[in-house]
Amino acid sequence: MMILISGSQPAATEYVVPHQGARHALRRVLGSAIAWFSASAAVTLLAAVMLTLMAVGGSCASGGPYEIAVECPDNAYLAPVSIVGGLIGVFAGLILAGGFGVSVLGFGWLALFGGLGSIFLAGFVIAGDTTGLIVGVVFILMGLVPITGLLIAAPRQTLLGRIRATGEQYVTSKSEYDHLVLINAPKAATLVRPRALDWVLSLCTWIAASALGAWVGSLAY
Repeated sequence: MMILISGSQPAATEYVVPHQGARHALRRVLGSAIAWFSASAAVTLLAAVMLTLMAVGGSCASGGPYEIAVECPDNAYLAPVSIVGGLIGVFAGLILAGGFGVSVLGFGWLALFGGLGSIFLAGFVIAGDTTGLIVGVVFILMGLVPITGLLIAAPRQTLLGRIRATGEQYVTSKSEYDHLVLINAPKAATLVRPRALDWVLSLCTWIAASALGAWVGSLAY
């Protein structure tokens, strides 16, 4: 593994992904779709469970020998299931996508913490819970700060990825490279510039998979 956070940009023949042909394009596109579908479904489920818990006072319990003041809703078990399922799907998608597509780590992090923060803020507005205000603001900042940094430092890599679906790595400017984190970056001989088709494929995969995941997550709840 090699992680580079800052430094001079190496020669063009270093830190690029080899062109592997169209046979790998479908795998990368599906990998990105899997990552976004699972992340969207997981966040939707988690948000729905959190809203339900806040509706019953923010805490509940089930089982045990003691008298329970507030029983947990029947679908409260979906909270840990959504977290585990989301992590499994995202890691699987990252491995399959291999650097193609919209950054699931950046925007997935924003969706998770921004969404939960918004729910806590809603609880503050509805019930006047000061804890909800504090936690909500902290969570929203935790979601916004990383993605803002990514979009400022390397906007194209954040929205497009660092490689084309067929495997060629995009040309990276020095300013972008100096702020880019590269993990397991193999070597190859060529660099390419993004085409309109690359943008369409990346963004449409992101939007369609996220919308489908949110729909399935809402149905599952």
